[in-house]
Amino acid sequence: MRRAKSSKIMTYVIAAILILTSIFIYSFQKEKSRLAPSGDSSFTVYMIDVGQGDCAFIDNGDKDILIDAGTNESSDDMVSTLYELGVEDIEYVFFTHPHEDHIGGGDEILRNFDVKNVVMPDAESDTACYRDVMHEIENTGARLEYACAGDKFKIGDADFDILSPEEGAFYSNENLYSLMIRIQYGDVKYLFAGDAEKHNENIVLEDYYDMLDCDVLSVGHHGSYTSSGKDFLEAVSPEIALISVGEGNMYGHPHTETLAELKNYTENIYRTDRHGTVIIGSDGKRLWVEDKN
Repeated sequence: MRRAKSSKIMTYVIAAILILTSIFIYSFQKEKSRLAPSGDSSFTVYMIDVGQGDCAFIDNGDKDILIDAGTNESSDDMVSTLYELGVEDIEYVFFTHPHEDHIGGGDEILRNFDVKNVVMPDAESDTACYRDVMHEIENTGARLEYACAGDKFKIGDADFDILSPEEGAFYSNENLYSLMIRIQYGDVKYLFAGDAEKHNENIVLEDYYDMLDCDVLSVGHHGSYTSSGKDFLEAVSPEIALISVGEGNMYGHPHTETLAELKNYTENIYRTDRHGTVIIGSDGKRLWVEDKN
């Protein structure tokens, strides 16, 4: 009889431990998650739908920032979108690399807005698109800075760290020159990968592993399998993944392999070909998402 009573007590103890453990795990996960239904945003990211290209506008109070400028074809719509958002001057424009789908509308941005600073990798391109952008930088008097891994920018209340490419690197593939930009606003962290590929990711894993855990990832190379390696995504472990991509594009972006790997970390995958322009607001503690479709 005593043994039965002791066994019953032990069962209660084990049950209590399991319940408390479940409560702890739930509380931890709830605290770790930054997603909220809505809120008042003081730092807003707009992943603008520019088709098969990239363009992210960041409203950081009185310091507006642009990362990439879409394609030549999307430049009119992109400029109109920024006008609708009330943009007049842009503190910083980051061109991640000189491919047309990232700098195509750059000349129009420089012509239509008062751009104070332009940041890009030290990588030239023998294209009319690149020459047009460089001409407008010189014509408008915007300050040009070439950036590489280790460079830092303080823009308003946000910290911008360049994680790639390495200083002095030489590549035949222009994607490998992509600026990989980590942004921290309050407790919330973002990573914009440009068209950086697995080669870049592996170097960044070695050099900046402790900085890779981020809440929002702008997925590299439009979701191509040439980017988003398993170890890299595990280190980033994003709560929200953004893919800027054109509907029915000839490259098959985003690739099935990339989507499958991303789903190991988040179900919050937003694609401009399906969701249109995606808006992510933050107060420095929490995040909330809205799309235009």
